[in-house]
Amino acid sequence: METLSVETAEKEKEKVAHYLDREDIHQVVKENWPDLIPKLSEVTYPQESSHPDELEKWEVQKRLDRIALLNEHNGLESLQMLLYEECFGVRSFFGETEPFRDSLAPSPGGMISHGHPMNVVDGASLDMLPEYDLHGSTAQEVIMSIEDRSKKEKLATLMAQTLYPTGFNSNYLNGGRNRVTRMALLNPDSQPKEETNTWALRLLKLVKTQSLNENVEDGELREILNINPGVEISLATYWTLLWKKMSSLFISDGGFRQPEDPAVKDAIGTLLKVRLNPAAGVFFSYFSPSGYLNDIDEGSNL
Repeated sequence: METLSVETAEKEKEKVAHYLDREDIHQVVKENWPDLIPKLSEVTYPQESSHPDELEKWEVQKRLDRIALLNEHNGLESLQMLLYEECFGVRSFFGETEPFRDSLAPSPGGMISHGHPMNVVDGASLDMLPEYDLHGSTAQEVIMSIEDRSKKEKLATLMAQTLYPTGFNSNYLNGGRNRVTRMALLNPDSQPKEETNTWALRLLKLVKTQSLNENVEDGELREILNINPGVEISLATYWTLLWKKMSSLFISDGGFRQPEDPAVKDAIGTLLKVRLNPAAGVFFSYFSPSGYLNDIDEGSNL
């Protein structure tokens, strides 16, 4: 098991400057999007919680390692990579050893963008979370605490969908994995994989505690996705759709496109505009998804 002392984490934070504070990045922004320069003085910076558990400490270290690696690039290319990583990065752990508690150290935004089950399966969706009490140390414990059988099954379905989504355009292997996960969560004699706790349960708690089910009201954010007046869209759904919109940043094999390409540069500018919008600041308050939960004593038992 890898652990990280608070002292080590603090030292790493001192060594790794936030990319939006770098002079070369400021110059890139000034040259390409001068209207955004004033907003650079009002940036929300990620932090570690005041009561980090071992999972958060480990994820903070991995996130800082990843950021330090991408900070080695320069200019527009660096801005492209670091913006995407901070907004949608889903994996900061790379290595031959097993990840700590099945976590790949995702960014908070990456957990939402990649884990949001856009398909409604058997009535299960993120919209139902206000009806649920998610207090508990494990996903299975939360599910077993629910007396109503229908609600219990819906929550197990939702958790499985965050890990292995089924439906249109999903991985053909997901169906079997989804069923196994769901059955394990509902069987008190079974022991579900740790990912049900560190991914599925944390994701649902993050959505509920940070009010990510609330409608996006900000005009600038709505305009970016061309959301018509009167149409309601949750911040969690918005973030997933924004991630899909950013596909122009990549080539087919997953590598980044050349940042000087006009379409790519336009996407970078759009993502930077979102990053600097206070209405999206909730995604950048902490390095780790656990940070939000630990600071409200919501996830201290995860």
